[in-house]
Amino acid sequence: MIHISCDGSFKDGMGGMAVIAPSGFPPSKDIKVFPIQKTGQEAHVASCRCSSANEAETMAMAMAVELASTILTSHPDEKVEISTDSLITLHGVLHDQEGVRGRDVIQDMIDRHRGKIMISKVKAHRGNKDNELADLWSKKARREAERGNRYDNRNRASRVPSQSDKNTLRRTEKLLENSGSDIVAVITKEGFIMPLNDALKGGDPFPTELYKGHRVWGSRSFHTVKKPRTVRIENPL
Repeated sequence: MIHISCDGSFKDGMGGMAVIAPSGFPPSKDIKVFPIQKTGQEAHVASCRCSSANEAETMAMAMAVELASTILTSHPDEKVEISTDSLITLHGVLHDQEGVRGRDVIQDMIDRHRGKIMISKVKAHRGNKDNELADLWSKKARREAERGNRYDNRNRASRVPSQSDKNTLRRTEKLLENSGSDIVAVITKEGFIMPLNDALKGGDPFPTELYKGHRVWGSRSFHTVKKPRTVRIENPL
């Protein structure tokens, strides 16, 4: 009997999925695999946009069933047990519940290996080592995806600026208006960099009012002008 465990993590529209399995089984495409030291296991992880925690859990189950199918194809005499801590996922996958993403694929693979794939329920956060590992790696997958979305230009529009971002922009504009011929020290933070970048036109990461050598965290280039001008951002957010 080969044992694998799966779990999903969800926050703010992003889901992370993880399957903990013995080492040596090839993953499906788009699935990253990381060795787990001292256990002889590997973490198969992925991430995607999800609408709920249940959807992330179901996608993790789909990954586990797909891996089980791969294992049984090369080891037809084996059986695979998949463990999850989500009773809702079990109900949605094993019963004819409409609207469950990936349910049909999961059921088809289970039917294909009738009697060889077993699914069990374990209690969450009760000392089951494989379940705890799956929980840990699903959160890692989600957080990596969040960082990628946050700093990847292709996905930057998905971030909704907070009210503090808007207030910071207004305060900075006012400081520059009153600065005369000298640039004031702009105290920046992570939440200010991205909305300002997105608001500017012409491809430059920062307005030309910033002198060369005026170090602002996160900027890629600087420009020199004779005299600072007011930064005017028309409805940036």
